[in-house]
Amino acid sequence: MDLTQKQLAEQLAKARRKAGLTQRDVAARLGIHQPSVVVIENGKRAVTALELARLARLYGVSVDALLGTVQ
Repeated sequence: MDLTQKQLAEQLAKARRKAGLTQRDVAARLGIHQPSVVVIENGKRAVTALELARLARLYGVSVDALLGTVQ
């Protein structure tokens, strides 16, 4: 089954919360605006490969874990 943008958004929000970070924290650490984090986590904006890699590193998980390809 292919991962939808909405499912990825949910995975990102879950990983962020598990890492103990707020959307504001993520925005500051990635150098993007907080509304960008909001629309990404709402599934209204696609995540670039670079953003996905940076988010995975920030959350302390692998990209595969965010994509749901590993448990």
